[in-house]
Amino acid sequence: MENEPLLTSIAINTTRSSTVAFAGTQNGKLYKFLIENKRSAEKYATEILTENEPILADMEFSGDGKHVFVLTPSKVIKMPTSRCESLSTQCDGCLSSRDPYCGWCVSNNHCTQEESTRSVRGWFFGL
Repeated sequence: MENEPLLTSIAINTTRSSTVAFAGTQNGKLYKFLIENKRSAEKYATEILTENEPILADMEFSGDGKHVFVLTPSKVIKMPTSRCESLSTQCDGCLSSRDPYCGWCVSNNHCTQEESTRSVRGWFFGL
């Protein structure tokens, strides 16, 4: 992560098949990492939460893992852990996003979180 801003906070969560880390920065970005093994992680998304305001250290996931609570010096942000619906309207785009929270719902033909589909058999994830 050369030339990347200083990381100021980190929170870890597990999904059905993966471990993820959300890392806040000194300039208001939130990086989402897929932990691949003890020494390797892949950054799969970046969210800009504030303009030049640091993310504080006390970041936490909600009990159900669907949201992360992010603190800055001026506000608390409740953010969804994923935005599956905005990733893609095609199955291959959804699965190639590498977002461990998202998969393709066959019955509705769109990218969703697993809980949003009627049957686990009709939901594919790309990891």
